[in-house]
Amino acid sequence: MGLNKKFLLKLLSGLSDKNIEFRELRK
Repeated sequence: MGLNKKFLLKLLSGLSDKNIEFRELRK
């Protein structure tokens, strides 16, 4: 459930934040 909560928080944070994390993940 922790991951779900983090995902929701990220979505709330904004797409920009998500994009940044996605880029880091693809790194």
